[in-house]
Amino acid sequence: MRSNDVFINFPLIKLEKPLSYLRDLKYSFLISNFFTLTEGEMATYDYPTSISRLREQLNNSRYLDSAYHDKDFNSFVTALGLVKACANINVAINSLYLKSKEKELELIKMIGVYCYNNSYNNHYYDSCYFDKNDEDIIKIKIAANEVKERIHGYSKKYTIEGFEDNFINSIKYQVYTICDRFHIETRSITERATEKGIDIITWIVLFVLFCVFFSFIAKCATGNL
Repeated sequence: MRSNDVFINFPLIKLEKPLSYLRDLKYSFLISNFFTLTEGEMATYDYPTSISRLREQLNNSRYLDSAYHDKDFNSFVTALGLVKACANINVAINSLYLKSKEKELELIKMIGVYCYNNSYNNHYYDSCYFDKNDEDIIKIKIAANEVKERIHGYSKKYTIEGFEDNFINSIKYQVYTICDRFHIETRSITERATEKGIDIITWIVLFVLFCVFFSFIAKCATGNL
C-alpha cells in the first residue's frame, strides 16, 4: 500500500470534539495533564490513583449503591477510556503510514522514481488493496474492534443526558468506517435482533397477503366470488 493510500483506507479518528467534551465533564480535573499529551502518550496513559480513590469513595457513599450509579463519574470514565482507545487506533494507523513511507523510499532508491510511479507492481499498490496479514494492519483491526466493543458495552442508563449524541456519535461512525474495511459487524446484538424481528414480521405479512391474493384468484377462477 502506498503511504498516501494509508489514510484513505484507514482515516485517522478526529479527536478534537471528543477531547473537548471530555475536558468539560465534571471530573476532568482529575486528568488535567491528559489534555497536553500527544496521541501516542494518550494511548498508553495510566489512570491516576485519584480516579480509583474517588471510585472507592463513591462505592462507600451511603447515598449511592456504587460508583457505577454516579452518572457524572461513569460518563467521565467511559469517555476517557474511549478517547484512549481511539488514540490507540491513530497510533496504529500512523505506524502503518511510516512503515509504508519507509518501504517507498527504499523502492525509489532501487528502481527510481519514474518506474516506481508508473510501472512497478501496480496491482500491489492499488489503493483498494491491503495485506490483512500485515502486523500493523492487524493492530489497526484489533484497536478498531476494541473501540466498537466499548461503544456497544456502555450503558445509556448510567451516563449523563446527551452523552450519546455529543460524545459517542462524535467517534462512532469514524470507527465504524474502519471496522467496515475489515468487515467487522458494527450492529449491536439489540440492533441485529430488532432487524431480524422486522424481517420476520415482513415475511409474515407478505405471506398473509400472498395467501389472501391466491384465495381471491381461486374464487375468481371458480366463479365463487
